[in-house]
Amino acid sequence: MKYKLLFGLMILCLSACDKNKEIVVTSNNKLERLTIISVGSKYHIYNGLVNGINGPARGYLINEGVVEHFSALAQWRDDVVNIYYTYGVYNDSKSNGEFNLKRISVKEFEALKGDTSYTYFYY
Repeated sequence: MKYKLLFGLMILCLSACDKNKEIVVTSNNKLERLTIISVGSKYHIYNGLVNGINGPARGYLINEGVVEHFSALAQWRDDVVNIYYTYGVYNDSKSNGEFNLKRISVKEFEALKGDTSYTYFYY
């Protein structure tokens, strides 16, 4: 009995640790989407809908995930997603030109947050 309980707890722990969290962000105009997938302590941010980590071979951003929660603004322009953020470490080496990163001040961020052409999101 003791071994069954230990085995069950071990399986539960391993299966819970293996799950990737997936978030879909929809633009204010409901036409564009971002998919954010947690991979360990990092986050992959894709332009559009992606099914799981084995999605299409397309460009994506990597957020290093040093802080518990991130917030940003997205703006879609001519097949490029402009991401505005105030903190965090982003790696755009795999973006294939689909993303444009811009670090801004908190004051600028709050001002842009009220503009409906920018979509606020957090993860």
